Amino acid sequence: MVFAKKVFGLDLIIKKIENKKICNQLLKSNKNLDLIIVNRVNKISDILNIRSCLIKSFACSLVFKSYGLNCQLVIGVATDKKDNKMYSHAWIESNRNKIFKGNKSINKFKEIKRIFI
Repeated sequence: MVFAKKVFGLDLIIKKIENKKICNQLLKSNKNLDLIIVNRVNKISDILNIRSCLIKSFACSLVFKSYGLNCQLVIGVATDKKDNKMYSHAWIESNRNKIFKGNKSINKFKEIKRIFI
C-alpha cells in the first residue's frame, strides 16, 4: 500500500488539487492562488504520507503550469560540517521568490539545478 502511495501519489495530488472549485474561483480573482496550491499539495501529501520535497515540488510545478502560472523547480545541496554529510532539497520559485520551500531553511542550500516547467 505504501509503495502504491509513493508511485501513484503525484497523479493523485494533481487530480485532487485540480478538482477543487476554489482554485478556479481564485484563478478568476488571481488572489493567492500560488499559496492555495502549495497548501493543497502539502495537505494531500500528508494524507498520502508523501514526504519527498522533490515529489511535492514537482507536483506544485505541474499544477502551477496547468493554471498558466510560471515557476521553476530548484534543486540545491548543502553540507553539514559537523557530521560531514551532504543533503539535498527541492523547492519552487516564481520570479526568484521562493513559493514552495518545505520545512527546511533553504538559505543554506546552494542551487545546483533550475528546471523551467
